[in-house]
Amino acid sequence: MPGKGISLLELDEAKGSLREIHSFTGVKNPSYLCFDRREKLLLAATENDENRGAVTSFRLSGNRALSRLSFIDGPGRANCHVNMDSTCRLVFAASYGEGRLKVYSLEGGRLIENILDHNYEGKGPNEERQEHSHAHQAVLSPDERWLYVADLGSDCLWIHDMDDLSAPPRSVKTPPGKGPRHMVFHRESQRLYVVCELIPALLVFDWDSRTGNLSLIQDAATVEDGDNPKAQPSAVKIHPSGKTVTLANRFTDTVTVFDINGESGLVENRLIFPGRGLICRDLEFSPSGKWLLMAYQESCDIQLCPFDQETGRPVVGWGEAFETGTPTCLVPLD
Repeated sequence: MPGKGISLLELDEAKGSLREIHSFTGVKNPSYLCFDRREKLLLAATENDENRGAVTSFRLSGNRALSRLSFIDGPGRANCHVNMDSTCRLVFAASYGEGRLKVYSLEGGRLIENILDHNYEGKGPNEERQEHSHAHQAVLSPDERWLYVADLGSDCLWIHDMDDLSAPPRSVKTPPGKGPRHMVFHRESQRLYVVCELIPALLVFDWDSRTGNLSLIQDAATVEDGDNPKAQPSAVKIHPSGKTVTLANRFTDTVTVFDINGESGLVENRLIFPGRGLICRDLEFSPSGKWLLMAYQESCDIQLCPFDQETGRPVVGWGEAFETGTPTCLVPLD
């Protein structure tokens, strides 16, 4: 089932069901989204026919429809991730194909110009997947003092100083061959959780807000030993309660939930359960924490699993599946 662009969905929390209320077909191959609730601004990393990296901005109107504001093309190849700062003045796009970070200026919701174009260098021991740098995601620290880029190809996390983006970034090495893919900060524990794609693992780093430095304090497998060669984790999210961290294991089509120790920030009590679709590209919690939504790219559906709002752990039962073409990213609007 081919995707049709960007769909705006409404969640019925009582039933655990979704319905489409608007779709925007004027953007081709949107691969990742980010949204600012205050400005009602949506950004999409898009891929055009020439495989050039592009970003499109939209405004969400009062009648819950999207209107296109601006489009910026390039430089370089397709973007796999897009993000922006809380002031809606800077946009960060990561390009997997060429290991590249692009930063754009944003004014009034409109993309103005490319202000930084940085290529990373490096490789890892996996000759097939780590032949060169593969920038997979760019994430700001909670205080927005530092920008971190996960580089699957180089087995490292790059650290950019937001006070001087033109300065060369520092790097923090991750265990060889694991391939860091996505990451998420815990806003209370000073911890950064990084999911690795090539060897399924969740890495826990201690974060120094003053220097931006990261120190690896835990390396936890996300699957059983027998599934290790097959599983390729994708997205990782923290439950709104702050008590658990959840990630998707592609190709084994399982979901892993870890408890977060409230004192140390380390993960424990690993729980693995089977999903209901094929190849989960992204997952996201509803703002209330009652539902985990999983976007299955190959089975072309979104599955909903109920979670306990207090403990952040899954409970028995499933919501209603929502069929949609090749979903790759889920972003809550409320």
